[in-house]
Amino acid sequence: MNNVTHGLMPLATLAHIAVESANYKTDGKLALVEIEEGKPVDVLILPFDHLPGIVGRNPRSSTVALLFPDSHDLESTTLREQAELIDQIGRSRGTDAGPWDTVVAYGGVRFRIYSSHGWLDEPELDGMNNEVLDRHIAAFSGFAPKAFPRPFSVHDLEEAHHQWRALLTDSLEGRPPMVTPERGTLEAGSIRDTVIVWAVGQDGNDTLGPRGTFIPPTTPPDPDRINAAFTVLANRVGNTDTVHALGYACYLAWWSGYDRLATHLYYRARATGQRSRLAKLVWTAMTQNITPPWMRF
Repeated sequence: MNNVTHGLMPLATLAHIAVESANYKTDGKLALVEIEEGKPVDVLILPFDHLPGIVGRNPRSSTVALLFPDSHDLESTTLREQAELIDQIGRSRGTDAGPWDTVVAYGGVRFRIYSSHGWLDEPELDGMNNEVLDRHIAAFSGFAPKAFPRPFSVHDLEEAHHQWRALLTDSLEGRPPMVTPERGTLEAGSIRDTVIVWAVGQDGNDTLGPRGTFIPPTTPPDPDRINAAFTVLANRVGNTDTVHALGYACYLAWWSGYDRLATHLYYRARATGQRSRLAKLVWTAMTQNITPPWMRF
């Protein structure tokens, strides 16, 4: 490990550059980010099984090798062997080559720096510890099938509203779900409001008022409600609700101050190739350092 390399730029910044270069599809990929004078100058994206692509590269710039694992076991022997091999290749480039660091970038947001002595986890910079973050990254993984708009009548959406509130309440209370809302209903703006207002709200203030009004609490959200919503939304990943489930969860993560999870969920939403205006809105807020209203009191 050479702290000179990744100390020049935050690992989150380097990972974002790599994720964008890979068009948000990073699982099983290796990204080599070369840095000169504190700025990235080149990014090479290649699969793990194309490691010969590293051999012969002899840049004088600093290099960070970011491994994006395609499994959720960060303690696996395979992942450690991959990191060790990449690190050996990078450090065998010759005396004229610049510093080299090998870093696991799980989900593009969870970083483990490799060294021959073991892993060094990047400090937890938000309100979510790494173990919980790992669980959420795994929970929100999965294939995203193509979603097609479905027409729902006013009656259908009214029924879905009650079903989603019941499902969220069951999750909060730890009960098996009594109802399963129809697939595709998360696309509706009224259902989006139902889910988000319930999650960020409190007893007696968790539903829209007259004319769709809602005054959000000025206190931190109830973590039990947020986690219940995360559980319900993660269970919708893998069907036609995927991109909307990711977008809703992205918003709730931002609202809760979980910036790393919000960033990961934004990446996941982009990786579907489908549009999530909510995830894009959250990303814009984060890049402009806009915080949830309750954090301003």
